[in-house]
Amino acid sequence: MRLSPSDLAVLADRASAAALRVGRWIATVRPAHVSVKSPTSSPAAAIVTDVDRQAESMLVADLSDTLAEFELGLLTEEQADDRSRFARDHFWCIDPLDGTLPFTEDRFGYAVSVALVSRDGEALLGVVHDPRSDTLLRAVRGGEVDPSIDLAERLGVSRDDNTLALYCDRSLLASQALPAVRHALETVAARRKLRNVAIKDGAGAVMNACQVLADPPACYLKFPTDGPGGGSLWDFAATSCLLGEAGASARDFYGQPLDLNRPDSTFLNHRGILVCSDARLATELWQALIPAPR
Repeated sequence: MRLSPSDLAVLADRASAAALRVGRWIATVRPAHVSVKSPTSSPAAAIVTDVDRQAESMLVADLSDTLAEFELGLLTEEQADDRSRFARDHFWCIDPLDGTLPFTEDRFGYAVSVALVSRDGEALLGVVHDPRSDTLLRAVRGGEVDPSIDLAERLGVSRDDNTLALYCDRSLLASQALPAVRHALETVAARRKLRNVAIKDGAGAVMNACQVLADPPACYLKFPTDGPGGGSLWDFAATSCLLGEAGASARDFYGQPLDLNRPDSTFLNHRGILVCSDARLATELWQALIPAPR
């Protein structure tokens, strides 16, 4: 089914209303049950709570009538992939509670994320709600991100125009790649005549990407890996649209568009992630990071 600009506007409104309702509900609750859903090297990716599952049920219920009306598939984090994303021209890609670990620790870093993705893997709309600040961000391909929001202030980001910031997962801080990453950041910062480099961890993938948008010059990266992980489709679908429409860059580690409908997996480990506040920074970092240990 071909979606018109008016169709996308309707779907963006529906996704925004659903994300806002669920995010505001999440802000009022605490998890009653925390479990490990799969073996993984990353504790942040391994845990799931009753709140994740209920949030997903609420989002799917709110968007369920759009599946038939607009002939959409569905991919969510907590349900098995039914492969409808390959049978339809477009599909909802839902992360009901990205950043479950910071949520369980009752600190900044979690969000609701809803995207509409085409079968060829392009995010056509993205909606993110941060429950802690009650901030809703949305973008539609070919549209504009609301410029009236002071995103740094809303998200509590301390801005410094003389600092190059890296937002990262905790796993990077303990990896053998950290010295090479720090050296690459310092190299790029020196070329840009920036005085400082800051490495900030602790948020989930969605809020890391939003902080990159709020705190230029900034970046967020995940190296390619042969093992499972490296983020999932739902971790980056909504923010790739937000970043793109805001003039930032959300690509893989080699500068190619994110493969948001990968046929053989829902992971993005095969080509990694490089999110930057501008495209030139992405190129500079990529050049400075090669060859960095993985």
